[in-house]
This record gives sequence, structure tokens and C-alpha cells, in this order.
Amino acid sequence: MVGGLFLDGEKHVNTVMLRTFVVAAATGSITETAKKLKYGKSTVLYHIREVEKACRSELFEREMRGLSLTRAGQQALEISQQVLRMTAELRSLPSGGPRG
Repeated sequence: MVGGLFLDGEKHVNTVMLRTFVVAAATGSITETAKKLKYGKSTVLYHIREVEKACRSELFEREMRGLSLTRAGQQALEISQQVLRMTAELRSLPSGGPRG
């Protein structure tokens, strides 16, 4: 699927959602993630929920002091970072020009 990554055959996430998840993991804060990405908090929460649905796991423990990754969240973070790196590599491929 263009623009999406299927994880369980039903739900999909796109690279924007993965980037939101990665930034949230780094900041440990919905508010800081929203500021950094220039999104509303509701958008950040939506992206995180969609990634969690696709992974069929809670990826963060929500605490008074912020967010911390669960074990599944740590695994999802590593995979998300790899996907984002690979996507950047794909986008940096030179154009092959017209086919013919």
C-alpha cells in the first residue's frame, strides 16, 4: 500500500504516524511532541493510538511525569526507526528518468 505500512492485515500506519511515535518516545511527552511537530495534541494522541492498534499492544505507559516505553514499545521504536531510515533511503534514490 502506498503511504501505509500494514502490520496486522487490518490496520495500517503511515510514516507520519511512525515519526510521531518516534518523537513521542524521545520526548516522553505528548505536549512536547505536539510542539516539536507543530501538531495539535489530539493529532499526536491519534497517531500513537493508531500505531498501538496496528501493533496490537500498548507502546507507552502513561505516567504523571510523562510517557515511558513498554517492552513492546521499545521493540516498535527500533522497527519504526528502521522503517523511517529505509523510507528516507528510498526517497533519496536517483531518478531513473523516463522508461521506454
